[in-house]
Parts: sequence; C-alpha cells; structure tokens
Amino acid sequence: MRPLKLTMSAFGPYAGKTELDLAALGTGGLYLITGETGAGKTTIFDAISYALYDAPSGGDRSREMLRSKYAREDTKTYVELEFLCKGKHYAIRRSPAYLRKKVRGEGMTRQDAAVELILPDGRAPMTKNREVEEEIRKIIGVDRGQFARIAMIAQGDFRQVLMASTDERRAIFRDLFGTAPYEKVQKRLSADANDLRRSLHDELRGAEQYYSEIYCAAESVHSAETERAREGKLTSEEVDDLLDRLLSEDAQEDGKLGEERRKAEEKLRAVESALKTASELREKKQNLIRKEAEYAKASVSAEQAEAMCIKAAEEERRGRRLGERAALIRNGIGRYEELDRLQEELENVSSETREKEQVLIRKKFSRAEAAKTLESLKVENAALKDAGINLEQKLNGQKELQREMEELQQLLKQFREHDDLAAKYRDAQNEYRACRKKNLNAEDAYQKANRAYLDEQAGILAETLREGIPCPVCGAVEHPKPARKAAGAPDKELLEHLRRELMRSQEELEAASGRAGEIGGTLSEMKKKLMDRFRSYFGSPDLRENRPEPEQMSFWYSETEGTVQEQMRIGEPENLESRDSEQLKDRVDSRLGQTMKKLSRLEEEIEKEKNRSCRKTEVERRIPVIETEIADRDREIEDESSQLASASAQKEALGSRIDLLRRQLEFPGKKDAEQEIGRLEKEGTRLEKAKQDADAVREQAQGYLRRLEGEIGTLKEQIRETPVPDEELLYTEKAELQTALSSINEAQKEIHARVSGNRRVRERLCENKETLKQTEEELEVVGALADTASGTLSGRPKLMLETYVQSAYFDRIIGRANVRFLRMTRGQYELRRRTEADQNRSQSGLELDVLDHYNNSLRDVRTLSGGESFMASLSLALGLSDEIQASAGGIRLDSMYVDEGFGTLDDEALTQALDALASLAESDRLVGIISHVEGLAERIDRQIVIHKSRQDGSSAELVV
Repeated sequence: MRPLKLTMSAFGPYAGKTELDLAALGTGGLYLITGETGAGKTTIFDAISYALYDAPSGGDRSREMLRSKYAREDTKTYVELEFLCKGKHYAIRRSPAYLRKKVRGEGMTRQDAAVELILPDGRAPMTKNREVEEEIRKIIGVDRGQFARIAMIAQGDFRQVLMASTDERRAIFRDLFGTAPYEKVQKRLSADANDLRRSLHDELRGAEQYYSEIYCAAESVHSAETERAREGKLTSEEVDDLLDRLLSEDAQEDGKLGEERRKAEEKLRAVESALKTASELREKKQNLIRKEAEYAKASVSAEQAEAMCIKAAEEERRGRRLGERAALIRNGIGRYEELDRLQEELENVSSETREKEQVLIRKKFSRAEAAKTLESLKVENAALKDAGINLEQKLNGQKELQREMEELQQLLKQFREHDDLAAKYRDAQNEYRACRKKNLNAEDAYQKANRAYLDEQAGILAETLREGIPCPVCGAVEHPKPARKAAGAPDKELLEHLRRELMRSQEELEAASGRAGEIGGTLSEMKKKLMDRFRSYFGSPDLRENRPEPEQMSFWYSETEGTVQEQMRIGEPENLESRDSEQLKDRVDSRLGQTMKKLSRLEEEIEKEKNRSCRKTEVERRIPVIETEIADRDREIEDESSQLASASAQKEALGSRIDLLRRQLEFPGKKDAEQEIGRLEKEGTRLEKAKQDADAVREQAQGYLRRLEGEIGTLKEQIRETPVPDEELLYTEKAELQTALSSINEAQKEIHARVSGNRRVRERLCENKETLKQTEEELEVVGALADTASGTLSGRPKLMLETYVQSAYFDRIIGRANVRFLRMTRGQYELRRRTEADQNRSQSGLELDVLDHYNNSLRDVRTLSGGESFMASLSLALGLSDEIQASAGGIRLDSMYVDEGFGTLDDEALTQALDALASLAESDRLVGIISHVEGLAERIDRQIVIHKSRQDGSSAELVV
C-alpha cells in the first residue's frame, strides 16, 4: 500500500486545509518529516491511520479530540487519502463527529461522523462505516493494530523492552503479542487450586458438625452413648455402630406400634360401618315419606293428561279440514301467476311512460335555458370588444416594479448585515481594551518583581554560604556578617512565572488587535459598497457633519533581553453610526413600501385585464356551440313526444285486462293466496303436533306413576328387614378408637423423625468420605497444573505459560532484528534471549543479553550505551514489523515511518542506522523518518517540513 495524496482540514494542529502530494516523494528511498516539537509531525501518520481505520495510530487520543483547536467555526474537519494498493487506485474521505457553527441562526450544532470509500471497479462509493472497515481490511490485508505496528516504527516503545525485567517485559509483550488469554489460564488454574484447598478444609470441618444431629428416644438404653456422640467423644467407627443400633431399635418399636394401629383401624372400620347403616335407615324412612307425597301429586297429573288427550283429538280433526281447503286454493294458483305477470308488465309500461314524460320536460327546459344563455352571451360579447388591448404595457410595468422591490429589499438586508458587523467590531474593541489593561498590569508586576529580585542578589547569595567553604565572590572562608535577604523578596521561580504571564498577556493582546483590525477593515469595505448602492437610488445622504476623530488605540511591549519596541494602532473604521443607519433604512423602507403599493395596484389591474381577455375568447367560442345545441334539442323533443303517445296507449290496454281478471279471483294476488295456503297448512300441522304432545305427556305421567309405586314397595321391604342399631354406643366407641390411633400416630412420627435424621447423618458422613477423596484427587491434578503454568514448581526454572508463549514470538523477532542490528553495528553486536535464570529463584524466560563479537563476551543488554540502545531498539521494532507482515500472509506495505530517537546517535552510528533504514527502502519501498534532529536534514534531501504558528496552527511544506 502506497499513499499518493493526503489532504487534512481542521485536523489536529492543522487549522486550515493542508494538501500533501506524497506521490512527489517517489517510490523508494528515505524522506524526512521534520519540524518543532508539537508541530504535528506524527499527526501525518495519524491522519493516514484515521482515514483508513477510523482511529489515529496511538491510543491516547479519542475521535472527539481530532478537530483542530485553531480552526474557524465554519471550517470542516476531514481527512482525504488517495493510495495505491496492488496496482489499483483508491480514495477515502473520513470526518469525525464535531461541533460546528449553525448554517442558519446562532449557536453550534453537532456534525455527525461520515466516511466515503471510492473503489477502482466502478461500484457505488461505500458510506457505511462497518462496510468500509471490512473493505479496507480486504484491500490492505491487515487490521488497525497490525498496520500501526508495521507502518509506524515507534522504536521508543522497544527501548522499554531493552531496559525491562522479565515481569516488565511480560506486561509489554502482552499487548504486542496478544498473550493475555494465557495469563488468564494461569490465574484461572491458581484460583481453582486455591478453591479446592479451601473446599478440602471445609469438608473436614463439616463432618464433625453432623454428630450434633444424632437423636434417640428418652427411654432408650443408648441415650447416654448418644449424648457422648453428640459431644464428639466417639470415634467415627463408634458413631457408625451407634447409628446402626439406634436405627434397629426404632425399627422394632415402629413395628409394634404398627400392629396396634392395624387392630385399632379394623375396629374403627366396623364401628363406622354400623354407623353408616343407621344413617342409611333414617334416610330410607325419610325417602319413603317423600315418595308417597310425590305419588299423590302424580295421580292428579295423570288424570289431567288424559283430559288433554281427548281435547287434542277433536282439534286434530279440525286440522284435517283446514288441509283440504288449502289444497283447493293451491289448484287455482296458476291464474294468480297470470295476474302478477300482467301487473308487472303494466308497471314496466307505466315506469317507461313516466321516464319519457320526465325526459321530455328536461329537454324542453334545457332548450329554454340554452336560448337564454345564448342571448346573454351575445350581450356580453358586445361589452368585451375592447378587452386585452393594454395588457402588454401593464406587464412591462409590473416587471420594472418587481426589479426595484427586490433591489430595495437586498439594500435593507445589507444595512442589517452592516449593523451586525458593527456590533461585533465594538465587542472586538472592548476585548482589546481588556487585553491591554491585563498586559499593562502584567508588565508592571514583572518590572517590580525584577527590580526587587536584582536588589536582593546579595541576600540570595548569602543563603548559600557555608563555614570553611570559600565565597564565590571574595574567596573568604569565614563569613561573620552575611547579607540578609528582605522578607517577601521574590525568588527566581516567581520571577519566571511573572515573565510567562507577561508573555501570555502579550500574545492575547496581539491576537485581540489582529481580530479587531480584520473586522474593522471588513466593516469599512462594507460601508463603502453600501453607500454606493444607496446613492444609486437616493443620491448623497444628508448626514451630520464634524464628527469626532476616530478613536486611536495603541500598545507597546518590550522584552527584558532586547530593545524591540512595537507600536500597533487600531483605528475606528469608517462605519455608519446607529442613528445614521436607522435614518437611511427608514428612507429605503419608505421607498420600498411605495413600490409595493404600486405593484399591488398594477397586479390587480393586470389580473382584471387578463380575466376580461380570457372571458372574451370563451364567449366567442361558446356562442356557435350553444346554437348547435338548441337545434339538437328541437329534434329530440319531437321524437320524445311521438314515443310518449305510443306508451300511453299500451298502458291503457293492460289496465283493462287486469281489471277483468281481478273480478274473477278470490284473493287480490298470488302472494295473498300463497299466504292463506301457508296459514292453513301451518295451523293443521300445529294441531297434529299438539295431539302427539298430549299423548306423550299422558304416557310420561302414567310411567312416572308406575315407577313411584315400585320405589315405595322396595323402601317398605328394606325398612322391615334392617335391624335398628344403638347409635349413641357406637359414637362413644368410635371416639375411643380415634384417640388411641392419634397416640399411635404421634409416637410413630417421633420414631420416623429420629430414623430420618439418623439416616441423613449416616448418608452425609458416607458422602463426606467420598467427597473428601474426590477433592483430594482433583486438588492433586489442578495443583500440579497451576504450579506448572505459574512457574512455581520446586527445583525447576521459574517459567510461566504466558512467558513460554511470549518467548517463542520473541525468538522470531530477535532473529529478524539481528539482521539489521549486525549491519548497524558493523557486525559487533547480536541480541540473544537468556534461557536460564539465576539459581531458579526468580521468574525467567524473557531476559535479553547482547553478544559482543569483538571480544566474544555475552552481557546484559542494559549495559549498551545510549546510541547502541537506540540501534538495538530500532532493530527490535523493525523485527516486529517484519514478523507481523509475514504472519499476515506476506502483506507488503510500500511506505513506512520511523518515529524519533535519532538524537542519541553520534555521526557514525547515525550513518549506520540510516544505511539500515535505506536497505528497507530498496525494492520500491519508501521510508519516512519523523525527527527534529537537525543533522538529518543535511543527510536527507526529500523532506516534509512542518511550520508551527501560535495563532494559525501548523502548516506543511513538501521539499523534493
């Protein structure tokens, strides 16, 4: 991946729009990114990382911190990057969320984050953040973390690796190599082993607690022994034997009580059966009385049902006569159908006649209305003969008035803009005066403190004198009367603080002066254009003469180490005073009102003239149409009159036939005849059903009477055969038996509770033995795993699992790093990972040594000098970059960046480091070195120079 062009707007320290044509740097070799500290050198790589991955290269800044604090409120914040990858051209634009000035109204509003990726295959640009992230990952082949470690060689991070212990390196490598999961495994195994140890201790203590839950009967021969067990005075074997004897004793007692319970229950069932027989006998006697009463009522009901059957038979015969009459009427139903047909035909003819009469009336009325309309149109046409003659002249006048109104409205708008800018200018003046006052106060405080500090130099020097040590001024070793520093005299720190405050107030004064001057110039230019436009309508304005001279503001400042004195003047611009502005606006507003009234009257006249012209055209079109319509109506009226006469004759003939047929029939129509047939048949059916219902009621009453006779006979027989028991004696015996059973139940409940509790104790003791064994076996396995993973095995090297994994990564990186480290040191040094700890007393595995080939010695890497340490850390950083590219499937980045650290090298070491980096740039790879070291600017021709400004932020310049 090779960046071609980078554009930053209001990003980081870059306040405005900054464009860098990175393609001009070429396709290979070294180039320098240089500038002051804090100017924004690393920001260039941050911008590339943000454009691609929505995050800067480092983790110390959030997206909300990306907008430049120097940018104007209306300047947009975004980064655009054009890059080449695998021969294809891509472009991406990304902007963070930030606050910007509202387009309409006052105040600020939130601008949402946005992204756009343009692809080379002609697909629509991608604008969804998730889709863009996935596509960038596919295009470049690495994620953000890998890109940051491959493309940005921050060798300062690897200097920490050189100077760190194994524990410190483990924490650093955890982020670099992603080995946190192995650390979690170590901690989880240690936690599990500790949990098992605590469980084993708790289980041993828990077994003794079960002995207090052993119980026996108060009268038991084992009560004394049970008490000893509860006090923990028996062994576990004695407790097991006691529990067996207690359970056996309770089982025998429970068997005896069970036999007594069975006998009592048999007696109770016999008593309850006898009581049940006595209760049933009482119920049968009561039932017999009820049945005899029901039999008397049923006899009366049977007699009533018989009478109803006789009456229903007579009604059935009447129903058969009604059916015969219905059949007679049905035979003549055909003549009613003929009557209905004639009546329907008459209704159709009558309806048709009425419709024709209405049509004839409407046509005559329509003909009369058309005639009146024709006459009215002819009169109106004569009155409109001059319509539309003056329309064109009035339309031209309308356009002229509209143009004048728009220009006057624009002039009023410019007056308002002038007033707003004048108010901002007054605010800027007030701000300047406040800054000037603050600057004068700061200068006065600094000058006073400086004089006091210089006056007290002797007292300050005297505080440092010691007996027997020569005075740095006179050389005396005795100091009988040293000078005394006055109380409250300022020290050097206070003086430096006041100097910084003075410089800060001076910068604020300069900024306020610049803002007021910029606004004043804009205001003067605006007033000139405004008055030129005003004069084009109204001539020279009549404004007041002899205004006071513009107020002049100035300030001076001087520095303690120079003779620079600068005078800046901000004059009151030539602007309109508030009263003058209102006077001129009133004149414009009055002229605008007059123009609008004229335009309104003219528009009304134009609308009327347009309406008259359109109406004349419409009238001339409609006159021949209506004349044709009148002739058509005359022909239609004649045809409708002939058809109406024929329909009236047909209607009269049908009426005569219907009258003759009606006189021959019994009912007015077929429907009436059918209704009578239905009524007669329905009544006949009802009478027949009534006869059937009466027969059913009689049969039901007689059957119920016979059933009651049988039930009464059965009850009388059962009462005679059942003996009468003594219920009072039976209830007494039942109560005694229930009391005995209750006592047996209570005794058995106590036995069952003891048995259940003692069995539970025995089961828990058995379970505890198995649990103890299982916990001990599990602790043996987990404890060994935890000691192995944590590197705490006795007599073994202290090598943790995470450290072991990290050492494998570390070995591959060291191997790649040594290729460049040997080249940088001209074959003198080679990095080696220490594989053995000192006497197995501390954690090991990540210690780093350096092999000196000049004297064939192996020593700690922390003994290297500053320059040698830089080359070692740079080699490690490059080794990590190579390893990540190799593990990412052979991904190759055509541009890389190396950040800082070159200031610790002498000329020879710097040359060697640059040679090593130059080797990276071979085969069309471009390497950017980020540094403020001046010596690099002389060695590297291609440069990106960053210029820093206190007021306007940073800017970048490409030097090729």
